[in-house]
Amino acid sequence: MTTIITRLYDSAETAHAAATALTDLGVPTSLIDVVGEGAGAAAKIADARVSKGSAGALAAQLKGGRTLVVVRAPFSPIGMARTALEVTDSFHPIAVAGVKSSEYVREKPKGDLFLSILRDHPRFLSSDMNPGQNRKRGTISSAFGMRTLSKHKERNSAISGGAFMSTKFLPFPLLSRSKTRTSAGPGRTISSMLGLATVSRRD
Repeated sequence: MTTIITRLYDSAETAHAAATALTDLGVPTSLIDVVGEGAGAAAKIADARVSKGSAGALAAQLKGGRTLVVVRAPFSPIGMARTALEVTDSFHPIAVAGVKSSEYVREKPKGDLFLSILRDHPRFLSSDMNPGQNRKRGTISSAFGMRTLSKHKERNSAISGGAFMSTKFLPFPLLSRSKTRTSAGPGRTISSMLGLATVSRRD
């Protein structure tokens, strides 16, 4: 998308000052046209990509020293159109009835770049970083000096170094033997602790 900006000024000096202010801010001169009164003015305005209706109306206003500035602000870099609008408006342009001061033109993608693969399939981040030297390219790991494969080390513990948790911090055995208990209390039954008979006779 390209923004076509047209601004009419009352003198050539003002128009050229606006154009200079644009170039000082980085707008390429190839995107700016300054058109004054003279034969073929309408054609020059149309060549600057202004629509036919607006080109004729603007050409009719080029009298008495009035001069037109046309800026073609592309989508990239972002913000160029806004910058061009602010700069050109700061020089007090003349409004023209029936003419849009800003028009939008849809750009068609270039055939050699649209939906195509880069020439010779260059690989990004490979060894030489030069698309013209595809035969000399290597892997990403070799480009950064990294090993492709690393040796696998077997581990039998959650802690590095081969030590187990129980022997690393506290001297606990890995396994403990279960002791069989015949009573809910240590060495004595609950009934004997409470002085109750284990078995009662039924009369």
